[in-house]
Amino acid sequence: MMSRIIRGPLVIPCVVVSMLALGMLAACTSTPTPTPTKAPAAPTKAAAPVATAAPAPAATKAAQPAATKAAEPTKPAAVAPAQPLANVKLGYTQSLQYSPIYVADARGYFKEQGISLSFERTTGGAEQTAFLTTGEVDIIGGGLSAGFFNALARGVIVRIVGPLAFEPPVGGGSTSPMIVRKALLDSGAVKSPKDLKGKNVALNVRFGLTEYRLYNVLKEAGLRLEDVEITTMPFPDSVLAMRNGAIDVVMVPMPFSGEILSSGIGAVLVPETLPGKMTLALQYGPKFIQERPDVARKFMVAYLKGSRDVQGQDLLKPEILDIILKATNQKPDSVQAGTLPVFDPDGTIHADWIDDQQQFFRDIGKLDYQEPIPSSKIIDDTFVKYALQQLGPYKK
Repeated sequence: MMSRIIRGPLVIPCVVVSMLALGMLAACTSTPTPTPTKAPAAPTKAAAPVATAAPAPAATKAAQPAATKAAEPTKPAAVAPAQPLANVKLGYTQSLQYSPIYVADARGYFKEQGISLSFERTTGGAEQTAFLTTGEVDIIGGGLSAGFFNALARGVIVRIVGPLAFEPPVGGGSTSPMIVRKALLDSGAVKSPKDLKGKNVALNVRFGLTEYRLYNVLKEAGLRLEDVEITTMPFPDSVLAMRNGAIDVVMVPMPFSGEILSSGIGAVLVPETLPGKMTLALQYGPKFIQERPDVARKFMVAYLKGSRDVQGQDLLKPEILDIILKATNQKPDSVQAGTLPVFDPDGTIHADWIDDQQQFFRDIGKLDYQEPIPSSKIIDDTFVKYALQQLGPYKK
């Protein structure tokens, strides 16, 4: 379009002059055809910086405003992100074990990595696995379920990519102790786990981490899962159910266990369940791994930064505790009354925990396959390795 605008006024004068004076025809026709292609350089502002090469000061000054104007539109682009934030959906349960993620989100670590995190609340591991395998969520942070292992056996690419929470070592208590209604303890109806036969136990879901805890406690007492009555309900609901006497036993994580203990409606029967074990793991779904591996790596960077902010008693620092209380909708005394979970700042995955869980689901007849799946085919630690390359090993 520009070449047409420029060529018009140049050709017409040549025709007019040729009609008036034959002598000037030679001057007009002697102009070579390529000459108009040079003409845009003069009026086009984008080409003005070429004039700075001229020695005359006037030409240099004339070029400066053009260069300034050309640069102005680029300023907003330098501030705005090159790409919109990548939305990542996390399936979770409202508990203290997710503290690294709450903190990383509140402190902007995910946004630093170009991620917008959506929290999708679930009841527990079994439901989370279903959402993960169908792509309704990208990541879950939770215990393993029979559905997780059965999905692996069917060839679904779900992987454990990092730890989420650990129980304190032996002697350190438990984030999910076995709690019994205090009235049962005071009356002597329950003195030890052996007295739980026929009692009503609340679980958030069937065939998940909480049932795995219960299974181990009952096994040591010489009982089976069939010896107790199991009622399923979300963790928050179990607090009210315990208060109303609708259930006898709970094994709920912080801060719900802390709320039950601090209110005096329940007391600890078994202080340590699964001591030292990894209890929750970060699990990536097939679409997230295959279609957005770069976002998956960046998520892990933000997560480990959050994990390093909640080491030990740092979790109780006012600025950290405020984030966690808002995320879990709890009061400070509920958190402080219970045992704090442990978080690995370098993202170490414990393979023995995975093998134990798989055996548990085999023992209760919930696996659809015979040969155990090696943990090496379940774990993908490349995302943690990437994060450690960016952050370096943790230093106190």
